[in-house]
Amino acid sequence: MKQDCFRINRARQWPAYALGAVYAIIVAYQGIVLHPLGVTFVVAGMAIRFWAAGYIRKRRELAVSGPYAFVRNPLYLGSFLIGAGFVLFLSQVVLLIVYAAAYWWLYRKTIREEEKILTELFQEQYLEYRKHVPVFFPRRAPYSRGAASAVFSWPQACRNREVVRIFTIVGLLVALYWVQCAGGNTMSVWTRYGIPGILAVIAGLALFLNHVVKRHPASTESR
Repeated sequence: MKQDCFRINRARQWPAYALGAVYAIIVAYQGIVLHPLGVTFVVAGMAIRFWAAGYIRKRRELAVSGPYAFVRNPLYLGSFLIGAGFVLFLSQVVLLIVYAAAYWWLYRKTIREEEKILTELFQEQYLEYRKHVPVFFPRRAPYSRGAASAVFSWPQACRNREVVRIFTIVGLLVALYWVQCAGGNTMSVWTRYGIPGILAVIAGLALFLNHVVKRHPASTESR
């Protein structure tokens, strides 16, 4: 089981590195514009991932509450939105379509492998959950059996390394903002002041949550 989890973790990481390398090459040749829609996607994706990470008790119980009551893979949904936001910065609709197709093609096998492990661990409980909750596109109403089965844990979300991811993504946004400035693009008042302000708030929130975790360590296993 541990070897399967390690193999899946590796499978989840290499596509992200590959897509990131392609993205860096495109930015280097084309330039970039950080506009509000892309930032909204990125922030929404980070929020979904952080929300989901607060409900994960890996290998100890099946997560069916919070975002898991709407979709089986909220972490992947959040990651997709983050990536879509970065693609939107390129102002190319065709690239957004290519990204969506590539994301699904790269991760569909990983999702199937994870579902096999979850079926082995939780058996009928997971099979019943899978019947009612979609794999990627959220349902309108929450899964009734997961409505009150668990509560969100801020320390758990932080110990699942989402704070580190927030810092990383904010750092990428700042780097892209510098690329935009260096490229001499015409910037609106929103782009010049609004985007850096949002990034500062997100970074400050990440620092605060990290401080909370240090004062109140979680007893549950991290993801």
